[in-house]
Amino acid sequence: MPPLLPPLRNDETTPDAQATLEALNAKLGQVPNMYRTFAHAPKVLSAVVAMAQAVRSELDPKLRELAYLKVTDLTGCHV
Repeated sequence: MPPLLPPLRNDETTPDAQATLEALNAKLGQVPNMYRTFAHAPKVLSAVVAMAQAVRSELDPKLRELAYLKVTDLTGCHV
């Protein structure tokens, strides 16, 4: 089943979202589809990226890993 809300290509986004996606690509070498899907709402995309950066930089590494593992368990994500 295809996603209900498909990820957007850069040329389908607003200039603000496109700038955010390009920054992610420069940092990560790619843009995960999760962020491309959030590009439907550029303010949400910006907030999600800011939150992800805060989690990576502000949480103690052990606590961060525990949070990742707990969310994985709760959501049944095994990828």
